Amino acid sequence: MKISARNQLSGTVTAIISGAVNGTIKVDSVAAM
Repeated sequence: MKISARNQLSGTVTAIISGAVNGTIKVDSVAAM
């Protein structure tokens, strides 16, 4: 089953760290579940 992270996560992106292969995104999240 494929789900969209857009609808599952709620929060504010605080930092985006770009890497050669992948990136890391830091999020201040609010527990939604």
